[in-house]
Amino acid sequence: MVWVDLPMNQAKSNIVDQDQNVQAGNIKKITDFTSSASYNKALDMEYFLRNFAAVGDCNDFPSAFTSRPDIHTDLDQNAGKFQSTAQHVQDLLTEVTPPSPEFNLPAVFNAWLRGLVSSYPASCSSLMLTTYSNYQAQMNQISQKLGTAVPNCFSLYHAGGPVPSSFTWQNLIPPAPTIPDCNLPGTEGQVILYTNALGIPVVASGSFFILGSGNSNFHALGTTRSLSSPHYVAEDLTYVGTGCAGVYSIGLGLPTAGPNFVDAHIAVDCNGQQGKVATPFNFVVNDQQLLCILLNFNDGTNGYYTVCGPGPTNDAAAWCAIELLPLLLPTYPHLSDTVPSFAFFPV
Repeated sequence: MVWVDLPMNQAKSNIVDQDQNVQAGNIKKITDFTSSASYNKALDMEYFLRNFAAVGDCNDFPSAFTSRPDIHTDLDQNAGKFQSTAQHVQDLLTEVTPPSPEFNLPAVFNAWLRGLVSSYPASCSSLMLTTYSNYQAQMNQISQKLGTAVPNCFSLYHAGGPVPSSFTWQNLIPPAPTIPDCNLPGTEGQVILYTNALGIPVVASGSFFILGSGNSNFHALGTTRSLSSPHYVAEDLTYVGTGCAGVYSIGLGLPTAGPNFVDAHIAVDCNGQQGKVATPFNFVVNDQQLLCILLNFNDGTNGYYTVCGPGPTNDAAAWCAIELLPLLLPTYPHLSDTVPSFAFFPV
């Protein structure tokens, strides 16, 4: 939560920690206006209270506060810093693949942050006013006891305390992630490629895991629970010919395979469901969903080559596959094409 500067962090700590009793005890330690201990404690209380005002709109500050420009850092004017930092944390959580798929971590973080920050304005005003009231009462009591006016150096006391002000807390929060709630990272399952003429699903060999991808909208898919292990990546096929612009070959590997390779994500259709459910998916490259053609090797290995291009139909992938055939036929002379129906089936 240390996102902007020291005064902001102090103000937020005051609210989150609800340390009103602690400050009430500090106020009682102010016993006069001249000793260094009491003088410094009173100045500390004024600084403490100014930090509450700093959380709100600095345009509402009394002129007495202008002697401390360092505390005029308000949340409305610094909302972008808060939001971008929160977005960074949220994005980091999208990279995590837990050992078991219990929570949608970015969504949990966003919900927690909304609940916490939404409490700032009311909590700030309430705690500030109560603390200032105690401080004012203590200063008045000392003044009456000593028969001496409160010195002008205690400017916050003479200003009548901080002005209760607020801020638009929603501006501090990044948009909630749109990552699907089903088959969360850590889920193990099988990948269905298509359904054959007999209605039997053809399954890719081996187990697969839904992975945190570092993307707020899509997951990754790989053979272990680590994104550093083989997972689906995309190779730009522009080099094949003019019909392959914007078309990719997608297969298991690592983006470090070469400059033409990037991560391929998956867009899972949860259809409103949560938990482990069988779900269709499309491959996604550079945040664009693609439609694909499978080129079956028909060599007894159940191997295939996946060509994917932009929609709304799979024509782009099909045209690129035609240009690609001369490159593949010498090695796989019995190629045939299939329209896939990708799905993830958890186990």
